[in-house]
Amino acid sequence: MTAALHQNFVDLCRDGQDSLKFTDFMTRNCKRNSSFSLPEIFQKINKQESRQLWNGLLGICNSVLGDFNFQLAESDFREQELQDRIAAINCLQEMTKVIHASLQIKTEEDEIEQPLQEITVTLHGILMSLPETASTLQDGISRICELWWSKDFTGKEELIPHMVPYLLMKCLQPETALKDIKRLWQIRNCLLLLDYDDPSADPTKLLLLRCYMQPMFLKADEGRRILTYVFGLHVPMIEEIHATIKNNIPSSSRSLQEYYGEVYFRAWRSSSGPYREKIENFCIQDLMHHAIHARTSKPSIAAALKRILDQFHREKKQNGVDKMLLTLYQPIIWRSLKVANAIVRANAAALLFSAFPLHDPDAANEDIDILMQRQFDTFMDLLQDPCPNVREVTVKGVCRAISIFWELIPVGVLNSLLNKLINQLANDGASTGVRCAVIRGLSFILDNHLSQPSLKTLLPKLTNHIHDVSERVRLAFIDLLILVKGSLGIKFWEIVPSEHLLARLEIDTPAVAGKIVELLFNSFIPLTRGEDIQVTRCVTLLRTNSVAARKFYQFASRFMSVDATGKYIITLCRYLLSCIESGLRNQDDNTKENISNSNIDNSAENEVNDEVTIHDEKVMQGLIETIAILWTQIFDEIRKV
Repeated sequence: MTAALHQNFVDLCRDGQDSLKFTDFMTRNCKRNSSFSLPEIFQKINKQESRQLWNGLLGICNSVLGDFNFQLAESDFREQELQDRIAAINCLQEMTKVIHASLQIKTEEDEIEQPLQEITVTLHGILMSLPETASTLQDGISRICELWWSKDFTGKEELIPHMVPYLLMKCLQPETALKDIKRLWQIRNCLLLLDYDDPSADPTKLLLLRCYMQPMFLKADEGRRILTYVFGLHVPMIEEIHATIKNNIPSSSRSLQEYYGEVYFRAWRSSSGPYREKIENFCIQDLMHHAIHARTSKPSIAAALKRILDQFHREKKQNGVDKMLLTLYQPIIWRSLKVANAIVRANAAALLFSAFPLHDPDAANEDIDILMQRQFDTFMDLLQDPCPNVREVTVKGVCRAISIFWELIPVGVLNSLLNKLINQLANDGASTGVRCAVIRGLSFILDNHLSQPSLKTLLPKLTNHIHDVSERVRLAFIDLLILVKGSLGIKFWEIVPSEHLLARLEIDTPAVAGKIVELLFNSFIPLTRGEDIQVTRCVTLLRTNSVAARKFYQFASRFMSVDATGKYIITLCRYLLSCIESGLRNQDDNTKENISNSNIDNSAENEVNDEVTIHDEKVMQGLIETIAILWTQIFDEIRKV
């Protein structure tokens, strides 16, 4: 049965007379579960049969296209003409399946039959002229051309002019898929054969430029590779690419801006000669200039451009990046730090700190030291800038530099910078932003364990910042204390005594109070310790500051599970009952014997009851109130069980 089908197919194609019979045969037999196999046919037929088959299909192709009107829209056809057009499209669509099956089993050494090449070139010629309803046929023709190119068959250059624009247009559609971009990446070498100085290439150039505005190209790795590749096609086109990206930056998201930076960096890294020179002087330095001189706006253009340049700053370990950055920044950044415009100074400072250290690894050591000292002197000057915004940017940048390059910066410079930050700028009364930046910057510095011995002696000078008038500063300061709590060499209570923290907890806003509870939670509710220690800490808190204790337990349930809260309530209830029973039992003789059926450890009860009695109203009331507060916090959760 299968052999008969195969022979019928060969005879039908060889006849080359009836396109309708060909379409009908293919439609009926080319199904997923059918025994009919095109690859099997092409593996079995000899060269003579193959030439006869393609000659017949060429006749069918020419016959179909001879009656095909590409000019008229479908609405202008009469009903019979429309039916004929649909039949022609279906016939050509089935023919693309035959061609694709044949090409798949051929190798580079195999001979390409002349009629097969003529059919493929003919179909390529109509690729961009087909109506929208023939999208499946268009895709089939494009896939044939792509396969022809990838297998390096004879005459592949003839299949480029329409295939490339088609794939570009397909990739630029709103509903484009990643697989389409991957197809374009596979035939990227086609782009090298186009003459971009010739006006005939202008439509393709416009399509290539539009790719830089398509989010899918930026989000997909293959898409970014294509955008990088296009930088190396034609030196003059780099200017158009750069202009296109610049126009799209203000409306792009943060992630897309970072992708633009990746594309620029990849393009620079893979370039050489006039291409690299053009990218450096026309693109990268232009981004630097505009990042420094951009006006204040929302969203910030300066921040967007810095985001792009940060890709180069992050890749400073790559060969040649340091030298390139120094060469391009040198003519503009130093003078920009001295101008009267504070916005320009702030932008320039942000770039300096992001690119720090600026140096040429190939320069003499003496020259490197001079340039490094110039940057350190600039740091100190910027920390004293009259504009608060410049000081804030500088504080963030200096703290970043200290944290990352602690071992690179001389000890004298480190001490000067830290003293300037903590003794002066942390108390900057003119700017809340500067004070907040210092506190947050110290948190960043603390991440470097080498800084902890120095900070251990300096941080206690910031004690009064827990009472800063700005909530932002207080929140930042408590975050710093929480970070200190996790370090091994510094104790947070050495920076701010617990009395100060409890005083702020008593009167501060819910946001700050919640942070203070997070800081003190393990100190007053040590869940990993025994019940005796937990009770002792609770009593201590109630006696130290009962109002702060009330707020503490209102927030404490945020940091405990429902089970842990319930167990803690039971512990407090046991202790409260033990105090009451002990007091009632010993009213006359005032003895302090332990209750035999109490679950609390005897030594612990003795320790607490030495101080707490039933007559200690402040503690008794505090315990009852604490139990009520915690129960209220978990009551709704318990009801759901």
